[in-house]
Amino acid sequence: MRKVHIALVGFDYDRVLKPIQTDPPNKLYLFYDHKKDEKGEFSKKCADAIGDTVKQIIDTSFIGINPIDFKNCFEQFMRVLSTEEGSDITVNITSSTNLAVAAVVFASSIYKARMVYVPGKYKNPPVSIDDLDGVGESTQSFDPFVPTKLSQIQQKILATILAKGGEVNSISSLADVLYQDEKDFENKKNKYRAMTSYHIQQLEDLGYVKTIETEAGTRKIKVRLSDAGEVIGRLYENNYK
Repeated sequence: MRKVHIALVGFDYDRVLKPIQTDPPNKLYLFYDHKKDEKGEFSKKCADAIGDTVKQIIDTSFIGINPIDFKNCFEQFMRVLSTEEGSDITVNITSSTNLAVAAVVFASSIYKARMVYVPGKYKNPPVSIDDLDGVGESTQSFDPFVPTKLSQIQQKILATILAKGGEVNSISSLADVLYQDEKDFENKKNKYRAMTSYHIQQLEDLGYVKTIETEAGTRKIKVRLSDAGEVIGRLYENNYK
C-alpha cells in the first residue's frame, strides 16, 4: 500500500524528520507557515532543511498554510487527505500552532489517518536552525478513529472486551457474554452472534476495535480494542459489570 506522511513544520527539524526516517513513506507533504513575517520565514527554512535531507529519496511536496487561520489549514489538509484517500497515511502533529494541529486532527479523523507526536527536550526556545536538535522520548503513535457518540450496545461491547483484558478470541464468545441473560438466548444464539458481528464491523469501521484473523483463509477472528476503544471501554466499564 502507498505510504503517505504529512508533517506540520513550525520551528522543528529533528522532531519532524525522525518519523520520516524511521518509517520512510512513498510520498511526503510538508506544511509550512507561508506568512511573510519572521515566523513564516523560519518555518520555511525548517521545511527546506527537511526537504533537502530527504527529497532525493522521497517524493516531497511543500504546501504553504496560514497556521493561525483554521479554515485555510483545514481546507489544505482536506485537499491532500482526499487526494490520498486509500493510502496508509501518517500525520506528524508535533510542530506548528495549536490551531493548525486542531485543523489537521479534525481532517485526519475523517480519513482515519494515524497521528504521531515526537516529544522535544529544548532547554531554551530555538533561535536558529542550529538550535533544532532536541528529540526527547520515544515517538507516540495514535490509532486512527472517527469521533462519534456510540450507542449503548457499542459502549457495552467495548466495556465487555476491556473486562476480558482488551481482547476476545471470537465474536461468538463475545456474543455469549453480551446476551447470555436474554430469555431466548439459547434458542437464538445465531441471531445474537450476527448482531454482535454487525456491531463489531461498525466499531472497526470507526476505529474502536481491530479484528485479527487467527487462521488464514477462515472466518475465525480475534477482536482487540484500539487506543480509542480502550478509553471508551474504561469510561463505561462500571455501567456493565
